[in-house]
Amino acid sequence: MCLISLAWGASADFPLVIAANRDEFYHRPTAPLSAWTSVSGHTIVGGRDLRDGGTWMGFTPSGRFACLTNVRAPLDEMPAHLRSRGELPVAWLSSHQNAQTWASTVNMQDYAGFNLLVGDWHARTCIYISNREEKTAESKVNSAQAATEDIADKAASPSAMVRNIGWQSIVGLSNAALDTPWPKTQCLKAAMTSSLQAQPGIAQLQQQLQAALQDTLPVALQDLPHTGLTPDREQALSSVFVRYPALAPQYGTRTSLVAVLNASGALHLQETTHTGEQPGRVASYILDW
Repeated sequence: MCLISLAWGASADFPLVIAANRDEFYHRPTAPLSAWTSVSGHTIVGGRDLRDGGTWMGFTPSGRFACLTNVRAPLDEMPAHLRSRGELPVAWLSSHQNAQTWASTVNMQDYAGFNLLVGDWHARTCIYISNREEKTAESKVNSAQAATEDIADKAASPSAMVRNIGWQSIVGLSNAALDTPWPKTQCLKAAMTSSLQAQPGIAQLQQQLQAALQDTLPVALQDLPHTGLTPDREQALSSVFVRYPALAPQYGTRTSLVAVLNASGALHLQETTHTGEQPGRVASYILDW
């Protein structure tokens, strides 16, 4: 998962809304949105990585959810012995601990750089967890470049960082720290804000956010973050929806998911699966929270 906007208590009609894209190599085997059972016997609703068994986003019938992104760093800095980051959402969704206690049990050094949002609707708790240092607020407001220019340098220094997501918040997360102002992150947050302000019905909200998630407009070179990639690759990954056929093997946005919890406690999940230039396949699921 490479881009997320989450609205937590920002709308009385829809107290939880998530819009998210997962970017991945097309050859990596993946199961679409469905209900499946973890090794520990817990029901999880979401997509599934069939190579390593984890997920990038999942939900449970008991009201838990998790969303994962990687921290961007050059591929040659990724040690081969590290565990799959997709284990982390599954571990939270299979846990009975509260979010803060569970976060304290994660061995941060076991994983390459990650960002993780975990929540429990019934406890009204949502927290952000990362094993990479967060840029200071002063750096973050200057520019996307200033906020991200040393991400690759920090990739070798895991350090736990846990932060509460306040009620009535709209946050954005890509492959840098929470709310780092990358243009794609700001674009999706703005779409989330404007969609909720329009007070739509569920179907209209889903349609608006799915459209926002499929925005292919790249960012101008002067506005790109600097994360250790070449400028052409940085630009290819700068749009909300990524198409990158020049990268071998082919890479791009694989799924676009919108999750909407209504005031009566019904969580509506809608996932569009993308396969290159083919029209997306849509899967839906409803959980009663």
